[in-house]
Amino acid sequence: MAWASLDDPLHDPVSDPVRLHSVRTALLDWFSANARDLPWRRDYSPYSVWIAESMLQQTQMQRGVAFYCRWMERFPNLASVAFASEESILRAWEGLGYYSRARNVHATAKILLENFGGEFPRDLMELEKLPGIGRYTARAICGIAFEETVACVDANVLRIVSRIFDVPYAVDSAKGRRLIETIATSLILKGQARATNQAMMEFGALVCGKDPLCSMCPLATLCLACARGTVLVRPVKKRTVRRETKTVACALFVFDKSLLVERRTGKRIWSGLLTLPEVDVPYGSTPKASLLSHLSAVLGVPLELGRFERSLRHAYTKWTITLWGIALTSPSLPSNLGPYTFLSLSDLYAAPLPSPHRKLIHAYQEAGADCVRWAHFFVDRLCRESVLSPKKL
Repeated sequence: MAWASLDDPLHDPVSDPVRLHSVRTALLDWFSANARDLPWRRDYSPYSVWIAESMLQQTQMQRGVAFYCRWMERFPNLASVAFASEESILRAWEGLGYYSRARNVHATAKILLENFGGEFPRDLMELEKLPGIGRYTARAICGIAFEETVACVDANVLRIVSRIFDVPYAVDSAKGRRLIETIATSLILKGQARATNQAMMEFGALVCGKDPLCSMCPLATLCLACARGTVLVRPVKKRTVRRETKTVACALFVFDKSLLVERRTGKRIWSGLLTLPEVDVPYGSTPKASLLSHLSAVLGVPLELGRFERSLRHAYTKWTITLWGIALTSPSLPSNLGPYTFLSLSDLYAAPLPSPHRKLIHAYQEAGADCVRWAHFFVDRLCRESVLSPKKL
């Protein structure tokens, strides 16, 4: 399929130095005038770039900046991460989701400290061997922190290269990905990797987004997709992710100022975190009935519904979940807790919990359900220090 220049559809733009120079110059000029003041752009240390890129995966920029700043206050360098407990790492990551990223950051920090003297290797292959550092993150560290002539191809770069060069191949295919990476690398001159990579990413975020601002785009005259009317069908994708839906019921079971929780283990979602007791709600049942049946069987005591229930929606990877938080009560302490344990209220604040579960707990406290003194204690501390705000509920 022809995909190169307007005058010569078989011409390969990668071998066109004039065109590459024009695109490169326009991007760098735009970035010089429009770059956002982001905290990791103040020193460009490998550690700063690594943490920023790890956090920004599946995370909006504004939220990522807030988490990055809090993280750096808590863990200002690689050693502070390596020597921290997993629980403190997960607690600091709480609200970003995809907690395997946090565990990988922790594991990689330990490896770098023990095997590399606390320094990041400059070799791409060595970087890619580290937990959680895949092809993109390794290239970001090399290109942005070390100024190596490599392209960091994220969703923004995929989008602008696909449009400027009117690439008709699916960006989620091996062929399309390789081609875009080749073009992006060809735009980088030696010693300009940091600026060029960030210019491409920034331009894709602020100008050439999902809803492109073509009328005010400084590269409009250089954009083949704009000239050919294919902007809205670039980039091409062959796969679409469709999330499945399900309903989950969570128990808010308080006994003697302690909350019933489970510590997730293995390869389950939220592994390593404390969670509320959960049960999937099958078709034809209700959250209340499913939760009462499941938890009564596990604990071996009669349970009754409390005065609180609340639902929220939570999306991750392939699932969109309706999560129900339901208060339960019992006249006696269960003798058999199964996989669960009671956590004292004083320990609950510092414990790592999934964001949707903490939101349910927070809402439960605000409602004053069955535990007014706990509400004051917990909400006050959340308002002062947590990433959550009562106004968001």
